[in-house]
Amino acid sequence: MKTSILTVKTLLAKVKRANQLVSNSMIVPIIENLYFTNGKIISTDLHNHLVLDNSGFEGEFLIPAKQLAKVLAVLDKNAEIDIQTNSETFKTTLNVVGTNKTFTLAGENVCDFPQLPKCELEIGNITGIDILNIAKALPYCGKDDLRPAMKCVNIGIDIVATDGHRMMFFPIDGKLSDLALIDSSSAKLLCDFTEAKVFKTSSHLSFVDKTETLICRVVDERYPQYAQALPTNNPIKVTVPTKAIKETVKLALLSANSTTNQCVLNVFADKLNVSSNDLDFGTSFADTLDAKVLGVETTFTIGINGKFFLEYINQTDKDSITIKASMPNRAMILNGEHLIMPITLK
Repeated sequence: MKTSILTVKTLLAKVKRANQLVSNSMIVPIIENLYFTNGKIISTDLHNHLVLDNSGFEGEFLIPAKQLAKVLAVLDKNAEIDIQTNSETFKTTLNVVGTNKTFTLAGENVCDFPQLPKCELEIGNITGIDILNIAKALPYCGKDDLRPAMKCVNIGIDIVATDGHRMMFFPIDGKLSDLALIDSSSAKLLCDFTEAKVFKTSSHLSFVDKTETLICRVVDERYPQYAQALPTNNPIKVTVPTKAIKETVKLALLSANSTTNQCVLNVFADKLNVSSNDLDFGTSFADTLDAKVLGVETTFTIGINGKFFLEYINQTDKDSITIKASMPNRAMILNGEHLIMPITLK
């Protein structure tokens, strides 16, 4: 029997993080456990594997993840836990130091827990800026199971996510010698990292920072040729305050068709007119905002999905929105990082 002493606060933080991967599994129930092994806590959903270092205990055992979290959540966060494990019965006992409280949880044989894939070929690194940009790109991943590549974040020369209607893209701040295509569930876990070295095999990717390692399956799909969708010549440039256009688009959506969310942008002189209507209900809206306009001699009109437009506005932390465009049937670029496809006006 081996024993370790940890504070509830320290252990609970680790368990909460590891439990982000844990779910009920009728097919492989052993992955409902956390694997404690010589200072590390490992959790897996078979697609992703999360390894937490410096957990401050000795021994090797499995413990039911959700049961452990529930026990720790009730206890005083400053209390100390004496963890005792029995390799013969696979049971783990939690004794609250200085009290008579004792919890015994039934585990399983550690030999049955899935082994971690090994990724030894280093292909580069991603920085804290990259991880922030991955978080910004995540909402723009597709959700269509028939197009699995679109459900991923593409990390290579750029960080890219698209659902086919809009696209978020950033130049990478770190450096990778090979493409890293990860699905949105893996990318979400990566967002809690501060930076990471990246390792790769033919089947897996590994992201390693100072205290955590995320291992995920390589998505073996061809990512869309996103660079071809980016307009290279955008003579039209319109800049408006974020706060003003946010309120206007919100109001426009109230009068837009609920299926298409179509809003119309009409640019002229130093103004941007935003309008919408729903012929089925007889509603309409129009507003004209002051704007800085370049490249428009008379007028320029383009249709957009107002819902998509507003989702980007809600996310950005910039004080102004700069729209770059070329023609009514070509994509617009917002603030140099977001592409949105137009809607054909009828």
